[in-house]
Amino acid sequence: EASGSVAWIEEAFGSTTGFIAGYLTWVSGATDNAIYPVLFLDYVVSFFGVAHNNGASDNNPNPNQELEIPAMHRFWMLSCTSVVLAYINYRGIQVVGNMSIVICIISMSPFVLMCLW
Repeated sequence: EASGSVAWIEEAFGSTTGFIAGYLTWVSGATDNAIYPVLFLDYVVSFFGVAHNNGASDNNPNPNQELEIPAMHRFWMLSCTSVVLAYINYRGIQVVGNMSIVICIISMSPFVLMCLW
């Protein structure tokens, strides 16, 4: 069977427990995957907020103030990020594997540069 742990749980504890385990696994995955676009947007806003506000000025006396994004813009950016990630996942395992390698290289490159610097 292609059901993984659900099949094992059903075999050991019955179909009701297997259903509950499968449902809770699905809920866990859905909520976990919803976190990634939010974290990504927060990191981007934080990065560009620091880059944009890298010094105090007359209009901005606080150089560490982050950029404010209106709620509707934030919603659309999160929605677009989720759609792009879902499309990549829809394309298949080969594309997801290649994107994982690219993301790994991008995320590890700052650490490699700091070690080599």
